[in-house]
Amino acid sequence: MGRSNSASYDGAVASVAFATALSRVAGFFRDSVMFALLGMSPWSGAFLFAFTVPNLFRRMLGEGALSSAMIPIFTETLETRSREDAFAFLNRLLTRLGALIFVLCAVFLLLFVIMHKALSPSWLRALALSAILCPYLAFACLSAAICGALNSLGSFGLPALNAALLNGAMIVFGVVGLLLCPSGGATAALLLCGGVLLGGLCQLALPFWLLMRSGWRFHFDWSSSQLLAKMMALLIPAAVGAAMVQINATLSRILAFWLT
Repeated sequence: MGRSNSASYDGAVASVAFATALSRVAGFFRDSVMFALLGMSPWSGAFLFAFTVPNLFRRMLGEGALSSAMIPIFTETLETRSREDAFAFLNRLLTRLGALIFVLCAVFLLLFVIMHKALSPSWLRALALSAILCPYLAFACLSAAICGALNSLGSFGLPALNAALLNGAMIVFGVVGLLLCPSGGATAALLLCGGVLLGGLCQLALPFWLLMRSGWRFHFDWSSSQLLAKMMALLIPAAVGAAMVQINATLSRILAFWLT
C-alpha cells in the first residue's frame, strides 16, 4: 500500500512538472508570436492592456486565491461527509461565482458604451479589446474552481495543462495572423483575442467534462451553506494578496496609456 501511494504521488508530481514546463515553453513561443505579429504598434499596447484587465480579476477570483480557499473545504467535505455534499458545495460556489462575473462584465460593458465617445483613440482600442475578452474572465474563474475539485479527487494532469491550452490557442491564432495580416493592425489583435477566448473555452470545457466523468452534474443552487461562509473567510485575504502584482501591472498600463 505504501509503495502504491508513493508511486501515485510520484506520478502526480511528474505530470504537474511536465505540464508546468510545457506551459512555460508554450508561453515563450506565445510571446514571440504575439510580438512578431503586433510589434510595437498601438495595437500591441492595446492588446497587452486588454489581457491585463481579465488577469487582474482572474487572480482575485480564480486561480491561486480561489483554489487555496476552496480545495481544503472541498477535500474536507469529501473526507468527512460524502462526494454528493462536496459536489453540492461546488455547485453553490459556481452559481455565485458565475453571477458575480456576469455582473462585473455587464458593468464594464455598460461603462464602455456610455464613455466610448469621450475616449482617446488609444483608450478606445484598449477598452474595446477588453470588452471582447470579457468572456475569458468567466472561463478562467469557473475553470479554476472545477480544477480545484479535480485536484481534490486526485486528478492533476489536465488541470496543470490549463495554461498550456491557452498558450497553444494563442500561438495557433497568432500564426494564422502572421499568414493573413503580416503587417499587424486591428485584424491581428482581434485574431489574438479569438485565441484567448478559444483557449479560455478549452480551459473550462475539458475540466468540466472530466469532472462530469467523476459523477458531478452542474445545476444552479442559490441555497445558503456554512461551507461557503467558511470559504469566504479564507478567500478574501488570499484574493487581496494574489491581486497585488496584477494591480501594480494594471496601474502601470494605465499610466503608460496616459503618456504621449
